[in-house]
Amino acid sequence: MTDVLRPFRFVRFAPIFVRDTPRVADMQQIILIVLIVAAALATLGMLARGLIVMSRGKDITGVQSNRLMSYRIGFQALAIVFIVILFLINRH
Repeated sequence: MTDVLRPFRFVRFAPIFVRDTPRVADMQQIILIVLIVAAALATLGMLARGLIVMSRGKDITGVQSNRLMSYRIGFQALAIVFIVILFLINRH
């Protein structure tokens, strides 16, 4: 083996059709990232809606504010679970 090709002796070349297809792990990562973004946007939406409800002052008993806060906490927990799953998938 020549010295020029020595760095490439462990490289295995796959056929083009195999190399271009996305792996299952890549698809899982894409799906998880989309779910994380969706959960983060839902959290932001619930936070904004809760602020609007509080600023209007029509919710005297606080029932609606508490319900919106519960939804926000649920969406935050869901986003954290998706992030942990993404980290576990990327762990090598």
